[in-house]
Amino acid sequence: MTPLKKCTKCGEEKPKTLEFFGLQKKRWFRSECRKCVQKTARDWSRSEKGKRRKREIYHQKHPLAVERVKKRTMESLTGLKNCTKCGETKPFDAFYKQTKASNGRKAVCRDCEKKYYKENINSRRRYSREYLAANRDKLNLQQRQNSAGLSASYIKSRIKKSININNVPEDLIELKRIHITLKRIRNERKKEQPANP
Repeated sequence: MTPLKKCTKCGEEKPKTLEFFGLQKKRWFRSECRKCVQKTARDWSRSEKGKRRKREIYHQKHPLAVERVKKRTMESLTGLKNCTKCGETKPFDAFYKQTKASNGRKAVCRDCEKKYYKENINSRRRYSREYLAANRDKLNLQQRQNSAGLSASYIKSRIKKSININNVPEDLIELKRIHITLKRIRNERKKEQPANP
């Protein structure tokens, strides 16, 4: 029979084992049970003091992250951004848009990006040809699945090919989906009808 120990916080008597009481300094059992210790820690970490302490520890461990936040804040206030390639400070308009970026712009300015594409046009074309040759079946399957399911990306690409438009509205996508479906039905019916002699 295991001896019982009373928790000083909740007052419940529980078996004096590691399951219910943690060790203090790896020698003797704590005065509070594990549940009470966890609850106290959770409450403290959710308090303002605990949150502040967490931020302080994070800032000590990750000084570069703090610098990045400061840099982003300054960029958004001034409307200027440093190019990571040429090092020049330019307005936001000098950078291409990138939705996943923290400030919505790419890290490299337009001039540097254009210069890079001009210098590496042959290697990029060669890579595209090699990738297409190596993954032709996979790409064809994706295209068939997109066209069969009439996904939004497939319909957008069809609209962009016919009309030179960047932001395609949802209504237009739905109309084009209906148009393509009707066209397919008409073509299937034509195939089913016997040819007149």
